[in-house]
Amino acid sequence: MIRVRGVSKVFEGRAVLREITLGVPPGSTYVVLGQSGIGKSVLLKIIAGLLRPDEGTVELGSRDVGMLFQKNALFDSMTAFENLEFPLRERSTLCAADRRARIAQYLEWVELAGAEERFPDELSGGMQKRLGIARALIVQPEIILYDEPTAGLDPITSRLIADLILRLRREMRSTVVAVTSDVKRAFQLADGIGLLVPTAGSGAGGAGATLLNGGTPEEVAASREPRMRQFLEGATTGPLTAAAEKSELNVD
Repeated sequence: MIRVRGVSKVFEGRAVLREITLGVPPGSTYVVLGQSGIGKSVLLKIIAGLLRPDEGTVELGSRDVGMLFQKNALFDSMTAFENLEFPLRERSTLCAADRRARIAQYLEWVELAGAEERFPDELSGGMQKRLGIARALIVQPEIILYDEPTAGLDPITSRLIADLILRLRREMRSTVVAVTSDVKRAFQLADGIGLLVPTAGSGAGGAGATLLNGGTPEEVAASREPRMRQFLEGATTGPLTAAAEKSELNVD
C-alpha cells in the first residue's frame, strides 16, 4: 500500500510539485505519465524517501522498498554477479552459498544466466536494464519503484522489459509505482494511471505540477479531459504545452 497526501516540493524558490495525492492498493501497479522535466523522478524519489517533501505526507505499507533508477545505477567496476551480491551483503543475512543461489535464480529470471562475470559496459542497453531490475528486486522488496524503466530502448526490447516487470510483480506480489513518458508501456503495465500536469496558477515560486488521476487504463483511454487527450495523442499544441511554456519546468 502507498498513500501520498498533499505532497509539494520546491527547489530554490521554484515550485516543482504541488499538492500531489495518490493511492496504490497492495499488489497493484500505478503509472505516472508526464512530459520530460515535469517532476516525475522527483515524485518517485519522494515516495522512496530519498527526498523530503516540503508539504504533505507519504505513507508506505512497508519499509521494504526497491528502486530501479533511470540510469540503472549499476557499479561499472563490478561484474553482474557482484552488482547483485552488493545489496544482499548490505540488506540481508544470507550466507555466501545462499547469496549465490539467489543471484543465480534472479539472473535466470531476467534472462542473464551466463553473464555473471560480465561488466555493465559489456552488456547491451536492454541487458543493463534487466540487470538493474534484478538488483532492485533481489532483496525481495514489498514495494518497487521504477524510474523510466524502458527509456532509451527499442520498441521490442521495451515491451520485453515491461513483460518482465509484470511477471516479476506477479511472482513477488509486490506493489509498484512507475514513472514514464511511454504511453504504450503505461497501458501495458498499469492498474491505474495518472498524469503530471502544470498547474494553472502562478506565483513567485513558479506554478509547479499536480497530478491528474485518470483511473484505470480503460478509463484513461476513454477520457475526454483535454490535457489527458493531448498527452495520449502526442499533440504539439494544447493546454499542456501552453502551461509548460509559462511555468518552464525542467526538473526530471
